Amino acid sequence: MEAGMRVMSSPIRPQSWSWAEFVSYADSVQERAEFIDGLPVLQAAGTREHAQAVLGTATSLRVSLENTGCTAVTDGVWLRVGEDRFLPDVMVLPAGEPADGAREVTEALMIAEVMSGSTELRDRGRKWVAYRRLPSLRAYLLIDTVNHHVELFTQRKEAWSVVFLEEYHSITLPWPAEVTLPVHLLLGLSG
Repeated sequence: MEAGMRVMSSPIRPQSWSWAEFVSYADSVQERAEFIDGLPVLQAAGTREHAQAVLGTATSLRVSLENTGCTAVTDGVWLRVGEDRFLPDVMVLPAGEPADGAREVTEALMIAEVMSGSTELRDRGRKWVAYRRLPSLRAYLLIDTVNHHVELFTQRKEAWSVVFLEEYHSITLPWPAEVTLPVHLLLGLSG
């Protein structure tokens, strides 16, 4: 390991970077990286269960949103919140987002994070605090593939509420059209 480098899921050097320095770095490495508090944060490769949950969630949303103008995307586009750039596992973007060729978006209707031992604290803490600042956000999903449940945070007026759902439940999202998603598909489990 090079001097000044740290383990994954932590900043790789102590001094702040500019956004341009980060983009140059991110383009030169194969690892996924987020830009948080002026520092690049590497993302560890996920497990098979993580990949299945991301695919199950994105596919279910994409099919359900087909005629709404909204789209579901996976971690290829940065979500900008203030000066930070995050790579959520899955996002539902409003119609027209992102523009062709865009590398970042500033709006998301829904964000899903598949938690792991190394990301759970950040998914529940730093990211959730940042995501709540998005005026467009209507729902936040925390997907737990180990315990086979989903936490659905939804916004009603000025307050957020949470519902805990097991693999045999379904989630109903009222926007942009009513969408019902079986939790077992979000967990990447078969029928």
